[in-house]
Amino acid sequence: MNGRKLRRWRVFSALAVLLVFALWFLDLAQAFPIGVFTVLRYIQLVPALQLALSFSLGGVAALLLLLLSALVFGRAYCSFLCPLGLLQDLMSRIRAWIRPRKRYPRQKAYRMLRYGMLLVFLVSLAAGSGVVTGLLDPYSWFGRIAFHLVRPPLTLLHNLAAWGMNSLGSFALNPVKFHGMAWAASGAAAAMLALLGVMVWNQGRQYCNTICPVGTLLGLAGCKALLRVHFEKRACTACGLCAAACKAGCIDVKHKTVDHERCVVCFNCLPSCAEGGIRYGRPQPATTDLTRRDLLVRAGSTVLLPAVLKDPGEKARAKAVRLAPIAPPGALSHPHLWERCTACHLCISACPTGVLQPSLLEYGLGGLFQPVMDPLTGYCNYECTRCTEVCPTGALQPLSADEKKQVQIGRTRFIEELCVVTKDNTACGACSEHCPTKAVNMIPWKGTLNIPNVDNSICVGCGACEYACPTTPRSIVVDGNPIHRVAERPKEIGEKAEEVEMEEFPF
Repeated sequence: MNGRKLRRWRVFSALAVLLVFALWFLDLAQAFPIGVFTVLRYIQLVPALQLALSFSLGGVAALLLLLLSALVFGRAYCSFLCPLGLLQDLMSRIRAWIRPRKRYPRQKAYRMLRYGMLLVFLVSLAAGSGVVTGLLDPYSWFGRIAFHLVRPPLTLLHNLAAWGMNSLGSFALNPVKFHGMAWAASGAAAAMLALLGVMVWNQGRQYCNTICPVGTLLGLAGCKALLRVHFEKRACTACGLCAAACKAGCIDVKHKTVDHERCVVCFNCLPSCAEGGIRYGRPQPATTDLTRRDLLVRAGSTVLLPAVLKDPGEKARAKAVRLAPIAPPGALSHPHLWERCTACHLCISACPTGVLQPSLLEYGLGGLFQPVMDPLTGYCNYECTRCTEVCPTGALQPLSADEKKQVQIGRTRFIEELCVVTKDNTACGACSEHCPTKAVNMIPWKGTLNIPNVDNSICVGCGACEYACPTTPRSIVVDGNPIHRVAERPKEIGEKAEEVEMEEFPF
């Protein structure tokens, strides 16, 4: 998913969570059963931690789930589930309206302060000091602000509306009793809100990265998260727009690094970069700069190559990583699939070869459980259109058998270093034998041995070659086309390409 859509999806989900928490604290008429909201305590880290310390099975499960989410997604909790974090986002938006060109500066790490706050929090929690815990807990901050500063004026507006309707003869809305204000608590809540506003105005998410113990704890758990914001150094032009958009102040453009202990995974930085220099996902291993290597060779510096280049086997394995996921025929493009697919899995259950699998993070978070082709588990039959026939939402557009034969869902890459022919001097050809369009054909290599050659003009990306390949990792890989293309008709075999029956293990 591109950065703009990822950020939009995050904003919508965060607003929904904030609305639910607001209803919890501001349900004046108590219209919602209490059981509807009690589950919310399990998705807040401090209440979950307190429940876990009291040996609650639900609290232990919730705590482990929140920590696991940090290990996978980083501090996404701070931008998706923390109500005080979401309140800061609203304040940040107001700041942007008032001062649209005022950029956030890069913040200091304040590690000693953050770790000190976390230590005080954990000691107070272990000692059973609710006062100290409540002063540091972001969930408690939000509750006090909502109850003492938002609920009273909301009650007044509700009662004014009820009295007005009653005077007109309508009793659909009843006044609610106002129990007065606790001025000390209201003053403390106002001071908290003012402090929060100053921090947001000057430094963005400064509270989250200096005071909040929950953010520090999740930052420690998610500093090496599986998915995280990272630089694509070759695409980055060091323009600094990503750092200017970062409300956590954790991006160092000069060194092209992100402090993941402080990154709150808000995705603000992603749409700011038109070059794709900063992304969210699993960082890919760096590939060798072939241009630089050629220059070294030409300069007579080949004696230095063993010291500066990585192991050839490691480089070859890095090449075998799929560059883009393969969306099934009829999907048209990745954006079309993301927008229309509801992940009902009808197409996956109808697929006769099992090549369609539910995605995890291949498409990004927005494409969770949508169908993706996995040539390691199967291949797409050249004559088959069943997935396009059963799709109920139009995510997979209907295709006739002839139309499907020219839909290019991916393109094939041959990695010579991994092939058994070049590695073991052994004849193979499994990929060519199982290619229905003969886009993979064998050409002379050494002596009587032949190696594959790929003609991507007639390749449809069905994955039969990758499925049949006996090497691990595969020496022939299909990269998905984010936008599906039209392949040419096979030239040598005419209009009817050969459909190969594949055994359970093809080689």
